[in-house]
Amino acid sequence: MGALHDRDFYAWTKEQVELLRRAGDSGSNLALDWSGLVEEIEGLGATEKRELTSNLARVLERLGKLAWSRASDPRRVWMLSVEERRARARAVIADSPSLKPSVPVRLETAWQIALPRIERSLGALPDGRPLPETSPFTAEQVLDPAWYPAAPGG
Repeated sequence: MGALHDRDFYAWTKEQVELLRRAGDSGSNLALDWSGLVEEIEGLGATEKRELTSNLARVLERLGKLAWSRASDPRRVWMLSVEERRARARAVIADSPSLKPSVPVRLETAWQIALPRIERSLGALPDGRPLPETSPFTAEQVLDPAWYPAAPGG
């Protein structure tokens, strides 16, 4: 059992929740708080998903600013932030590889978090159009340590 915990933490939480539910439903006479244990372990798995989404949201916010802001000064700081948050997102995926297939869905959730931040900072696209409602960046672009959008007009 420890091997799955080390290979894929999120998958381990899902497995443990299922095992605990079955044990609790079977009428085990162990004096354990079955429902409390299930909730706590589910919470650990949910934390992994939230951490991934949070890091993706920060990457998307900074990529959006890099893609659409005409400001030149903060670009380096934005790129450093992207680098750090990409590394954090990849670390979550490395700890919980079963989350990788959910990245496209997490990306859209993260975009909904990032979008208001970008709007507050930029308002609209340089040509006056509103910002896109769905992420214009793919999961591959967001996680690629070498990819950055071209600067406006560049």
